[in-house]
Amino acid sequence: MIYLDSSALIKKYVVEKGTPEVRGFFSRGELLWTSKVSQAEVWSAFARRRRARDLTAAQYRVIARSFERDWRSFAVVALSDEVMGMIRRLVERHPLRAFDAIQLASALWAKQNLGEQVVFVGADESLLKVAEATALTVANPEKGGEVNYRSI
Repeated sequence: MIYLDSSALIKKYVVEKGTPEVRGFFSRGELLWTSKVSQAEVWSAFARRRRARDLTAAQYRVIARSFERDWRSFAVVALSDEVMGMIRRLVERHPLRAFDAIQLASALWAKQNLGEQVVFVGADESLLKVAEATALTVANPEKGGEVNYRSI
């Protein structure tokens, strides 16, 4: 199962290092997982780039429509009481920012409830180290190369 942190998810819409790898996950046609909080993080990143003039108004509209369309196809982990309890345990053990803790707890919740191995895809090395410490397989699209997650 592929879980996309918002740092990876953004790469589908804004061309940057790791974009081809992230778009590869989408082209496979399988169900992709993320947290409900990714919606806020991605919108925030788009708006920040628009204000900084890294995106034109037309570019912003195109990627916004694409993201809205894609959002309906994701398996989204809600911020349930169970996920919130996992967040508390994670931040007590690891130095995590709030949204990073939500992302990680959401991926762990999916792993626990689906009984499948999870490939946690993100571009934040400190978050990926904690994800590995919690027994998730990790992939950083900025490092290049494709993850052979089917054999996991």
